[in-house]
Amino acid sequence: MVALGTGTVASAVLLGRPDSLGAIAACWGVAVLAGIAVGQALGSSHLNPAVSLSFALLRAERFPRRFVGPYALAQLAGGVLAGLLVLGVFGAELRAFEAAEGLVRGEAGSERAARMFGEYFPDPGRVGAPAVSVLSALAHEAIGAGALLLVVFLVSDPRRAVNRHAWLAASLVALTVTLVICAIAPITQAGINPARDLGPRLVAWGAGFGSVAVPGPHAGFWIYIVGPLVGGLAGAALSQLVPAPAGASSSSRLPVVLYVCVHNAGRSQMAAAWTRRLGAGRVEVRSAGSAPGERIHPNVQAVMAEVGVALDAVPRRITDQDLAAADVVVTMGCGDECVAKAGARREDWEIPDPKGKDLPATRAIRDDVRRRVEALLATLTSPRG
Repeated sequence: MVALGTGTVASAVLLGRPDSLGAIAACWGVAVLAGIAVGQALGSSHLNPAVSLSFALLRAERFPRRFVGPYALAQLAGGVLAGLLVLGVFGAELRAFEAAEGLVRGEAGSERAARMFGEYFPDPGRVGAPAVSVLSALAHEAIGAGALLLVVFLVSDPRRAVNRHAWLAASLVALTVTLVICAIAPITQAGINPARDLGPRLVAWGAGFGSVAVPGPHAGFWIYIVGPLVGGLAGAALSQLVPAPAGASSSSRLPVVLYVCVHNAGRSQMAAAWTRRLGAGRVEVRSAGSAPGERIHPNVQAVMAEVGVALDAVPRRITDQDLAAADVVVTMGCGDECVAKAGARREDWEIPDPKGKDLPATRAIRDDVRRRVEALLATLTSPRG
């Protein structure tokens, strides 16, 4: 995603094509859409540390907090690799641009070239642009990321119909990125993703831009980290205040269904995904494992993707809080470690573990899980009072 988007910016800066903000923003939108699609196929579409942090703090049942650090490092590594790729592809064009414009890399004014990697305020490419204060730049980045996370949290809310259509949800996120770039790029170049800015910026620093890249003019590189993280969290929190659709109660009044297997990497993930798809607005869904694995099994991801159901969670360990909140606990091979609270409904589904199974066998498990979920949902028609 970052390579496609940053490559577009590099082409615009060095070659003059695309030559409009709208076209650049549209290219970024397509890059985000492609990134989401690839991420969903791999098991997670977290492309932005602000997204990971917000999910960890506000939806920890779907994204455990212990994954924030590893995800952020992976996202930053992706940004660095993207920056290196862009430097390799556009190296000759960068040198020609510097020579034609009389720029000396690393000296004042060379941010006109360095902006192909990281963001600056105001955009150095705007001739005669008025000065932008650090506070104003920080606010713009926070607002832009807040708008993005507001949309991300709304379209990923299982109570909302859009959540049942992965392609539509992804398209709305990509469209939001496009609109945010159009709105704030003239002021801050629209980072809205700490990894997208910092990764290529570090490459620029290493390529000779030095202090022009880090810390940058006004020592302002930090706003592209703090702004999106703080603003994104605020936007995600704001989404919690948006009323649920007609016919859907708040999650605190919905029956809580907890699916548990050993590794939380196959059966329970399938069941949770099917329940979110088929029972949107009727139940709150959790899944966990007694000995969680590192990632969802690739064959499980593949067969669920065939039916348009994205698995974007990560395996996590069952907690006492999960068991205490659950009205229905469905176990799939986790034994006595999954003891439901008194009064909770308990079901044990004898379903084979899909680990190591071929695709036809995994499809059979997928379809069996769906039938069981449909039968379970038919009995959960009344929200808790």
